[in-house]
Amino acid sequence: MKIIYRSILLLAITIALAGVYTSCSEDNLANNGEPMIKYIRVSDPASADSLLIGGFQDNMIVIVGENLQDAREIWFNDQQGPLVSTFITSKTIFTVVPTEVPKEITNKMKIVFGNGKTLEHDFFVAISRPEIVSMDFEFAQPGEVTTLRGNFFYEPLTVTFSGGAVGEVIKVEENSIEFKVPSGAQPGPITVKTAFGESTSSLRYRDNRAFLNYDNLTASGSWRAGTMGSTGGLDGNYLILKGVLDKNQRTEDYSGGGYVSEFWSKANGRPEGNLFTGLPDTYVLKFEAKVVNWYGSYLNMCFTPWDHNNNNGEYWGNINARAIWGPWDSGTTPYKTKDWITVTIPLTEFKYQIASDASGNVEYQAMKFDPSKTGGLTFWMVGSPLANASPVEVYFDNVRIVPK
Repeated sequence: MKIIYRSILLLAITIALAGVYTSCSEDNLANNGEPMIKYIRVSDPASADSLLIGGFQDNMIVIVGENLQDAREIWFNDQQGPLVSTFITSKTIFTVVPTEVPKEITNKMKIVFGNGKTLEHDFFVAISRPEIVSMDFEFAQPGEVTTLRGNFFYEPLTVTFSGGAVGEVIKVEENSIEFKVPSGAQPGPITVKTAFGESTSSLRYRDNRAFLNYDNLTASGSWRAGTMGSTGGLDGNYLILKGVLDKNQRTEDYSGGGYVSEFWSKANGRPEGNLFTGLPDTYVLKFEAKVVNWYGSYLNMCFTPWDHNNNNGEYWGNINARAIWGPWDSGTTPYKTKDWITVTIPLTEFKYQIASDASGNVEYQAMKFDPSKTGGLTFWMVGSPLANASPVEVYFDNVRIVPK
């Protein structure tokens, strides 16, 4: 009996001590152990003193407080944000503002804890205004359907052209707008407006800044200006590069088409100077293209000085760094387009020189681009190591260098 009494007494003492310990521990906890938020800051340690009352979509934030370790869910308005246990401590929660647009806006952030309790805090989500990056076909005719691409496209929205004509919206996703070009659409920038703001594009519908349109602005004067076509064109003549290329072939001419179009500015009578001024990383080369058939070759785009003349060094050699384009590259079958498209090549892609490996195969190596040698431009198709009697038939129009 003494053993039983002693066990009961020890148990009672243990329970009593545990109660004292628990009581003391809770008394020592901030806010009596209840979760609290002190402030919200940006995630960059170098800017940790930048406090937030709101944030943009997809931005990482840090919630600073006490007793946060049992957080299970986090909500911004009616959209749930991500929580990862390794990014949760008693004093901080790292999370990301959801990209989804809220249907109900409360301007509140809510944390749900493991015991079912919730904690709310004032926090607004700044929904970004639309961002227009590109247009699949900048020369689409009224009545034709094309697509704008970018970010933060949220319905309801409008697509408005210069002159005020409004496009018929067909399908909207966050990164794209499919629409019909309206009657009365005028050349110039396009504006997209949502409930969260509006933006006007840097691209121009039916852009008239081309230095080669193959009508009144031609490549005549060089040795090989290229073969012209007009049937099924956009607004007159266009350039044709056409033929059949073998492995590593660097042929200049081909009956019925040809692989080369040189534009030598001085020989063409153009004013002295380069085709663009400013930093290369702020510009893009654009043109409209229609691919009838293409596999096994790369389009080489080679800049030349304004006074370049009487030699083909821009493509047999390396007068300046070149860019290459081969949309078939992702597959093993010929590539073709349904119709005309707009192609965009950032000037930062002019970074290659043509060379050969030990087996004689064409390869492209790194080369520094010189923006002071950009007075002319040559297009030239070159066979790749994969080419084997490979067809190429591509049309080009409205070649231009424009700001991003």
